[in-house]
Amino acid sequence: MKSQFLKSSSILIICLFLLSCNNTKKLDLNSVNANFYIGGLFGTSYIVTIKNQQLTYLTRRGNKKLKEQKQTISIDDIRLLENKLLELGANQWRKKYINSHVSDGTHWGIKYTSSTLHINSQGSNLYPDNFEALTQYISQTLLKGKTFQ
Repeated sequence: MKSQFLKSSSILIICLFLLSCNNTKKLDLNSVNANFYIGGLFGTSYIVTIKNQQLTYLTRRGNKKLKEQKQTISIDDIRLLENKLLELGANQWRKKYINSHVSDGTHWGIKYTSSTLHINSQGSNLYPDNFEALTQYISQTLLKGKTFQ
């Protein structure tokens, strides 16, 4: 009886392991669609988009485009970005963060979709934990030192 229980338990564990392996989604670079933005009504706004293996960095003041730069993004860059988003808990952020006591100021948003991760969060003058760490990562790593704040 004990032997049969151990055998059944072993089979169950192996089956669960195999199921978890089959459910592991593979990151597809072509599935990545991202939009990160931060800025205010009267100041400079910074926008980073990722689509079709290309990262676009745009700065605006009001309706005037100040700068636009494009660069190719690799699968390794995307993996690092997804790992950072998970490390910072961005996949657990609420959909909205609003400070209703301030009518103007800084607005921000993140929409990130890939074959392995989905994030949609935005705010106005209120930020989730680790938000500043994300803006620093975008600025220092993805944009190689360009401003994103």
